[in-house]
Amino acid sequence: TQLIIDLLEHLADRFDQEVVTSALWHTGEHRGMKTHLFPAPLDVGAFTALLKEKRPAIVHTHTAKAGALGRFAARLAGVPVVVHTFHGHVFEGYFPRWVTRLIILAEQVLARLSDAVIVLSAVQYHDIVRRFRVAPAGKVHIIPLGLDLEAFAAAASASASAAWERGAL
Repeated sequence: TQLIIDLLEHLADRFDQEVVTSALWHTGEHRGMKTHLFPAPLDVGAFTALLKEKRPAIVHTHTAKAGALGRFAARLAGVPVVVHTFHGHVFEGYFPRWVTRLIILAEQVLARLSDAVIVLSAVQYHDIVRRFRVAPAGKVHIIPLGLDLEAFAAAASASASAAWERGAL
């Protein structure tokens, strides 16, 4: 939630924004942005009612549970634009094969409810479009993470080298 709030701050002067979350430490105003705690993250009816009341132009979801609830409720509420961002996926190595197939099927249905699907890398794009066929290529857009990770990679490498020299590895 904090990452989303930090990102949205940069758009605050151009758009009215409200954040709905089940993991926020408080509700009300937060850095000039209206926030709503939604403690029942699987209550589609209540979330649909909230969206009908607020009448947003765009619903943009993140994470699997919020993405499923938000996209479904947004369509029920008649929200004109629905966007989902994948920050990763659980399409391999996490669950038995039959569970994974159900998850992929659910994401395929949810992708049909989405106007756009955002991924963070070319690898994710390949997974979502070609490998698991979750969404068609025309709906999926790559927007890289806005962090320069080279500094972290260099620091991790230096730390590993130092640990190796100390005999810790």
